[in-house]
Amino acid sequence: MKNVICICTLFTGLFFCLSGIGKAIDITEFEKIFSQYGLPDIAFTIPILTWVEVALGLFLIFRIRLRETAFTALMVLASITLVFMYGYLFREVEDCGCFGAFSVLNSSSIATLIRNVVLAILLIIIFKNSHQIPSEPSLSSTRLIKAAFILTVMSCVIYLSGYTAHYKFKFHHPKEYTENYVGKPVCQTPLKELITTSKDSTYFVFVFSYGCPHCYNSIENLKEYETSQIANKVIGLSFITDTAQVARFSRIFHPSFQIQHGTAQQLMKITDTFPVSYYISSDTVRMRVRGELPCAYVLQKQKKALHP
Repeated sequence: MKNVICICTLFTGLFFCLSGIGKAIDITEFEKIFSQYGLPDIAFTIPILTWVEVALGLFLIFRIRLRETAFTALMVLASITLVFMYGYLFREVEDCGCFGAFSVLNSSSIATLIRNVVLAILLIIIFKNSHQIPSEPSLSSTRLIKAAFILTVMSCVIYLSGYTAHYKFKFHHPKEYTENYVGKPVCQTPLKELITTSKDSTYFVFVFSYGCPHCYNSIENLKEYETSQIANKVIGLSFITDTAQVARFSRIFHPSFQIQHGTAQQLMKITDTFPVSYYISSDTVRMRVRGELPCAYVLQKQKKALHP
């Protein structure tokens, strides 16, 4: 039975480590998927979840305080499964994003539920038989090495999750992007490479990334701009790095506005942070909006302030 417990701890530990590290590598991708669940009040737990998963995985692999670790892991797994079931049943979420950047390990909804049930059974086996694994002396050299390794890995994961959360959509590029272009003719800005404007029309140009949660939060307001005639034409500008991501975006948001695709380099000339938007009239940039878009009423008031 002792060998069975060791196999169970290794398997479940690797699962938790891969899940946590995968999210940490590309935490904004998981934030984007999590936004589909419609649970903004608990979104702050996303970085914490990555840390907890990696810590539990390491504790399971090294068989540290197995009974308490198995119980905690079981509670975390149950919570994640319940959230996923809610998203699957009520929000049409098909991709749990469990492994973050390790997308090749992600599975279908049914397979995800079956996998979680199997993991729960393994954790229950570990919990009930943890007494068969002898504990090491608290000051043994082996235990100290394990502690040092765990602290090192956790430090890297905490740094990585914070880095990707804040800098995923921050690009370093020559200083063209520091210009806001307000007051300039479109032909004197990098926008000219992606759009063609007419003097007798107005345009609202939304520069975004398919992997940006802040962009996702702006889409419904952007649709409202189109129906309320904020401008004669609403245009989205983006670039493609993952065709599956584009397909998922279309399936979720059903954009009715035109989307023009350029290269990543072309968009980086326009901005270093997504999203950013421009209101254009008479072939001239009149207003810039950085970050998530306000509702149509607020933007209309901002427009009127430009031309009182």
